[in-house]
Amino acid sequence: MTLNNNLFSMLNMNTSDRINQRMKQLNLVPADLIQKTGASRGAVSQWRNDIAKPSGEKLLSLARVLQCTPDWLLTGKGEVDDIHNNVEAAPRLKGLVPVINEVQAGAWTDIKTGFDESEIHDWIPTLQTNSRYAFALRVVGDSMVNSSEKRSLSEGMVVVVDPEKQARHRSVVVARLADSERATVKELVVDGDKSYLRPFNPQYPIIPITEGVVIIGTVVSASIDFT
Repeated sequence: MTLNNNLFSMLNMNTSDRINQRMKQLNLVPADLIQKTGASRGAVSQWRNDIAKPSGEKLLSLARVLQCTPDWLLTGKGEVDDIHNNVEAAPRLKGLVPVINEVQAGAWTDIKTGFDESEIHDWIPTLQTNSRYAFALRVVGDSMVNSSEKRSLSEGMVVVVDPEKQARHRSVVVARLADSERATVKELVVDGDKSYLRPFNPQYPIIPITEGVVIIGTVVSASIDFT
């Protein structure tokens, strides 16, 4: 019974629980986190009390201090001490990409050069190396749901998108439609000199790529949302 209770407790831990657990295991106090991460006293308090999650460079710094991976800290996935290279500082947050909404994604081609990391509140770790403009997007709706498709994308999944990766026939892409400020996830279909955006769900129409439709980036990975 004790083992089952412990397992249940571990499965229901959130980020703040894991932070407090590692602090206890490593005999750390809040002042240690403030000093070693450069975060404010208020930020550390919010992390420990499940008010806010660490992100960006602060997430990497906190993971180093707590001797764990950013992925484990945010999601509980993987081994706590499997640090390797993904907690080391890099020029552009190696292994982490910002999570943005469909409106931000729709304007990404315009704002990516002026991207301000301080405006992003959510980051996710990735296993692959992406360009500095990569971002993550949560899938909304069921237009990409189809049980016969290996790449079926259900609502709530997170896709990582790289604007620098060339889109090809049958690539899953993020595009901004003409006269729309929002972005959509669809499969790119190239047929001769014509191109289309195809939803996996046959109940939705295929969208011809015409003037005004902009492909923002190519989906390079997808995972279940951890929030």
